[in-house]
Amino acid sequence: MKKTFQEDALQLKFEEVKSSIENFRKVVAIETDLSNPNMVIGKLNLIHDNLHVCATAKAQITFLLEKHIVKKLGVTDQMERSATEKKHILSAEIGDVSFYDTFIDALIREAHYQIDILRSALSFIKAETKI
Repeated sequence: MKKTFQEDALQLKFEEVKSSIENFRKVVAIETDLSNPNMVIGKLNLIHDNLHVCATAKAQITFLLEKHIVKKLGVTDQMERSATEKKHILSAEIGDVSFYDTFIDALIREAHYQIDILRSALSFIKAETKI
């Protein structure tokens, strides 16, 4: 296992957050038959039940990313390189944590898109059954 943070507590928190993000990814990835109202309602409930996990993971990964950036900025500040080179070095140094921060943002957007799709499907099913 690659150690991203020197501090054990931060490394442990990073591993926990990665696990939370993976669990939320699995929830978002579940496929649903949009013509089955029970499946649609079940998926809506599942996403809603896990949104707090996602919000917590986002806050924690953002905190870890900022801690990591501050730590790595000290290293790049002492280098005799151009600003562009320093920027690329910093991006490479924080890449692991930055990836998860970007990934959780994409998962949050996907979850909200799915909620909209599921609600629309439910409205359509409701309109079709009233005929």
